Amino acid sequence: MATAGKRCVLFSTPRGHNYFYEMYCKGQSDEWANYHSYYSNYRENPFANLSEIEDARRTLPDKIFRAEYEAEFVSGNLSVFDNYRNCTTGVWRRGKRVAGIDVGNADDYTVLTIMDGNKVIGIWYWRHDTFENIINEIVKLLQQYGVVKCWVETNGLGSPFFEFLTKRVREVRCRVSLEGWTTTNASKQNIVEQLQNDFAMGNIIIPEDKELSLQLDHFTASYSNKSKAIVYGGENGFHDDACMSLAIANYNRVVATPSGHYHTSTI
Repeated sequence: MATAGKRCVLFSTPRGHNYFYEMYCKGQSDEWANYHSYYSNYRENPFANLSEIEDARRTLPDKIFRAEYEAEFVSGNLSVFDNYRNCTTGVWRRGKRVAGIDVGNADDYTVLTIMDGNKVIGIWYWRHDTFENIINEIVKLLQQYGVVKCWVETNGLGSPFFEFLTKRVREVRCRVSLEGWTTTNASKQNIVEQLQNDFAMGNIIIPEDKELSLQLDHFTASYSNKSKAIVYGGENGFHDDACMSLAIANYNRVVATPSGHYHTSTI
């Protein structure tokens, strides 16, 4: 319930046509006398570092730069993965079955993504479970789907997870090749931009997965003035572990794919 005599002030960078946009529009309309809205961007700041802003302009996707620095209400979402909704069908180029695992911390998911050639044939999520249970299930899936190569994130909890997974794979004589993947800003940029390009070119096929779609919609980019580099990740309040698992698996696919002929089918 609104409290008489009190005011609510909202400050934000535009993030598409959302609730904040609705409030801004009310402030611009004569029909809403109690609402007022104001607009400002970096050009009105006499202390703005223009060289850093130009670096961001050259680095960030256009939509994200316009929202973050020009304060534009850009239509559509500001995800770096524009075309992913058009990638649920396509030409399936069969190949080696590879996988990527993103290891979750606390309330994050641990996610396994398996690909056959350029098609994602399965995504599995675990949360609030023990390493032992998760690893046992993952090993069974790697065996069941005949995965030949699996990359595993080794940051944070990923390091002991990788050790336990390696031990379990040896115990059951699973024939998968495991490889640790350390996520740095540079390595993350490589795998994210590879996935971004594959979505844009329609080179990848993904299932209609609600959690993955939610994360792809809210996976965005920002510019770090400190490192002078683009920084990728999920928006505040959103997971990005499914995105990262997919990006790791997809990069694994690209590295593992030999040149030559493929068996293809249309789905």
